[in-house]
Amino acid sequence: MDMRRITFLTELLTLLAGCSSTYVTPLRRPPHALASRSPDDVEVFTAKPPDRPFTEVAIVGAEYGLGELTKKAALVGCDAIFLLAPGRDYRSGATQAVCLVYDTQ
Repeated sequence: MDMRRITFLTELLTLLAGCSSTYVTPLRRPPHALASRSPDDVEVFTAKPPDRPFTEVAIVGAEYGLGELTKKAALVGCDAIFLLAPGRDYRSGATQAVCLVYDTQ
């Protein structure tokens, strides 16, 4: 297992341990090292994924809506999230999304 993958998994597990109302399920190795960012920098897609090449890195979930989900995605280092069938009101109910990381920085 290469160092990049070990670092990614370690960071994800650390984030998982600290928050009970959010979760991250790793899917694939990211195309490059991830770094936390501001939630404002995470793009949100609902109907169609972005046109640029990306890797689906993880499933991110939150009990309390899009704001909490976007914060978790930012901590993980997602460039964008693609919402998965939100509940009746994605702003306040349990929400899931795919964490997208662009293939080129």
